[in-house]
Amino acid sequence: MQIPVPLPRQPVSVPLPQKEGNERQKYAVIAGIVLLLLLILLLFWLMSKPAGTDSSGAQTGGADKNAAADSGHTDSDQPPSGNTVSGHTPPVPETAPATNSEPAAEPAAESAAETKQTAESPPSAEPAPPKGQADTEKNTPPVSDSVNDLIRNLNGDAADYSDETPPEKQNQNGGGTIGKGDATVQFFGTVGKGSKFVFVFDRSGSMAGQPLEALKRQLIQCLEPLKSNHSLNLICYDDRFDPWKNQLVKATPENKKEAIRFIDNTVSRGGTEPRDALLKAIENKPEIIFFMTDGSFSLNLEEICGAAKKGKIKINCVQFTSGKIPLSVLQDLAKRTGGDFMLVDIQKLDSL
Repeated sequence: MQIPVPLPRQPVSVPLPQKEGNERQKYAVIAGIVLLLLLILLLFWLMSKPAGTDSSGAQTGGADKNAAADSGHTDSDQPPSGNTVSGHTPPVPETAPATNSEPAAEPAAESAAETKQTAESPPSAEPAPPKGQADTEKNTPPVSDSVNDLIRNLNGDAADYSDETPPEKQNQNGGGTIGKGDATVQFFGTVGKGSKFVFVFDRSGSMAGQPLEALKRQLIQCLEPLKSNHSLNLICYDDRFDPWKNQLVKATPENKKEAIRFIDNTVSRGGTEPRDALLKAIENKPEIIFFMTDGSFSLNLEEICGAAKKGKIKINCVQFTSGKIPLSVLQDLAKRTGGDFMLVDIQKLDSL
C-alpha cells in the first residue's frame, strides 16, 4: 500500500484589492484638500474686497446717466452701468464706439462730489484771538472816522506836502500850509508859522459832547501839514494836566499816528485849571503855543507872559463860548505874547 507523501505547499499570490482602494482614497483626499484651499482663497478674496464698490458703482452709473442726458443721449445708447456682479462692471466690447458722454462722466462726477463737499462743510470762521489779545481789543476805545481818515492821509493817500515843492493849500477851519523849513498851522482861525508847536487844550467836564468832538477834529487837521523836520507836543488839562510827551518830538508819520490816538482817546472830566499846563508847554520851548479853553479862570499873566517872552514864544488863544463876551485874560495873554485871539460860538461848531 502506497502511502501518500504530502507535497510542499507552494505560495499562492493573491491580488490585494486594498491597494487600489488606498490609491483612490489618497486621490480623493488630495482633491478634497485642493477644493478646500480654493474655497479658502475664494472666501479670503470676498472678505478683502472693498465695501464701497457697489455704492461707488451705482454712483458712477448715476453720473453716466447725468452725462448722457447732458450730451443728448438716453440710457439705451450706453451699456447699463448699474448691472454689476460682485461689484464689477461688465466690460464694454472693444468694437463698441466711444460716445461723447463717457468723457463727460468724470467732470460730472467731480462736480457732484464738489457740490456735496460744499454742502457738508461748515461755514469758515476766523480763528478766535488769544485770550489776552481779545481782552486788549475789548478795552481799546474805538477810533473815530476822522482818526482813520488822517491815518490814511499819513500813509500817502492825501496830497504830498514835500519840502521841495510846497503847495499853497489851505483849510479855513483848521490845518495849514507848509513851505521850506516852516509850516503855517491854523487852529480855529488863529494862525501860527514856525517849526515847533505845542497844543494846550481843555478837556474839562463842560467840554463833553459836541465841543470836544469839534476840538478833536481841529487838532487832527492841524497835524496834516507837519513834516518830519517839524516838532510838536500835545497837553490836555482839566484841574490837572497830562502831556502826550514830556518834550517836543519830531512830526514823523509814526509820531503823528500816535498823537492822533492820544487826541481821540481824550475824555472830558474835572474843572478848568490851565496854569500848570501852560508852564509845561513853555518849558518845551516851542515857537507857537495854541491854547484853547471854554471855562473861566484866573491866571497870573505876569508869570505866564514873562516866561513866554523869555523864550520868544507866541501864544494863540481860542475861547469856546455860548455868548459873545470874551475873557479878558485870554485877550491879554494873546496880545502880550504877540499871538492871536479867536472867539468860537459853540452853537456853530457843526460847520467847523
